[in-house]
Amino acid sequence: MSQKRDLQAKARRMTHRVVIAGGGQAAGELAADLVDEVAAGRVSVTIIGDEAHPPYQRPPLSKKYLTGEIAADRLILRDHAFYDANAITLALGTRVTGIDRAKQEVAISSGAPIAYDTLVLATGARVRELPVPGADLEGVFYLRSIADADALAPYLSSDPDLGAGESEPRGPSSASPQVVVIGGGYIGLEVAASAHSKGAKVTVVEAAERPLARVASAPFAADVSELHRTRGVTVLCGASVTAIEGRERVAGVRLGDGRLLPADIVVVGIGVIPNAELAERCELDTQGGILVDGQCGTNDPAIFAAGDVACIEMPGIGRTRLESVQNAVDQAKHIAATIRQRCAAPGSAAPSPAANYAPVPRFWSDQFDARLQIAGLARGDEAIVKRVNGGGKSYWHYRDDTLVAVETLNDARAFMAARRLLEAGRTPPRDMIADGTQDLKSLMKET
Repeated sequence: MSQKRDLQAKARRMTHRVVIAGGGQAAGELAADLVDEVAAGRVSVTIIGDEAHPPYQRPPLSKKYLTGEIAADRLILRDHAFYDANAITLALGTRVTGIDRAKQEVAISSGAPIAYDTLVLATGARVRELPVPGADLEGVFYLRSIADADALAPYLSSDPDLGAGESEPRGPSSASPQVVVIGGGYIGLEVAASAHSKGAKVTVVEAAERPLARVASAPFAADVSELHRTRGVTVLCGASVTAIEGRERVAGVRLGDGRLLPADIVVVGIGVIPNAELAERCELDTQGGILVDGQCGTNDPAIFAAGDVACIEMPGIGRTRLESVQNAVDQAKHIAATIRQRCAAPGSAAPSPAANYAPVPRFWSDQFDARLQIAGLARGDEAIVKRVNGGGKSYWHYRDDTLVAVETLNDARAFMAARRLLEAGRTPPRDMIADGTQDLKSLMKET
């Protein structure tokens, strides 16, 4: 009997314990990529997430989920039955509160510490709060989670008596709520489009001289601004916010030039802060996120990082975080390949080491009936070639005669061609791109 217990204990020790701190898309994809190893007994996987939901998609929160076009179950990547069937442990409503690197275990908000052989920090990011008086008034919203979207959605209705928890109408007698969106990035503009589609009167306030200033070129941003203005959204650029005004709930937004914008609802979208505090406290290398190498590893060989919190080296750009679904998924797959290699069965042909993670970043956004898609990463000092093809537009960025990024508006073919060209490291001549009649498939063959 004692020998049997010893063998069972040895078997448990041989199982490689993977603990994932964070319950977002990177966590879900990593767990799914390891199901075969779990089934073979080589790996155990525990996901520790502070939300009540299993890993889900965030992009629809500001679009179809906010407008009520899809339900919450459509956001969930895989339901509880998947995790149960594949023996993946979900510790939801739980936070990792500390990391003991020497013992290789994490402390959690409730329960005993959990030991790991590999720890993956997929802690994501949190909203950056607006640092002005009145930002804590009722009627001020942020959008990062299902709970945030559920709280905001009722207030976008054209019925002034609707609003979760309200005992009185939320504002003026007009059937159209007045919504001020602070921040002209992707989230702010998506919320603006969604609110407008629900009948709200929407104003976007952006501190920079144009929307999408941090993530898009000037001509592309101008197209997006025009898209909103033609639909009736007011876009104010170069405008600072000094206060949110009201007594118990928001009544207006005060700008730096003294103007007061009437508001029934304020939505703040001024960026995010990476959740790197756990890494900092256990002395992992951080700088605007958790620093990772080409294998998504940290300076501790047992700890990796993925998703919005991971800061990687991008050629021609430097250290940066990529806040995108594609990055979360691809980094999760990269880490899974490394774990499979570490846990290969004795005597088996171990998988080859994965090459360094070298993505061609991809971003997308739906606003009104327009689709914005970007491949690659621009620095802001590139030469830009505009291509017009029917109702679509694209902007091709060249740095030292090398194609580095392409922005597209309602031009899926240009996006797909650009993505393949960038992945292959190929650069088409600028004059061929400028010629909107040039077939992109033939262009790929000729370059």
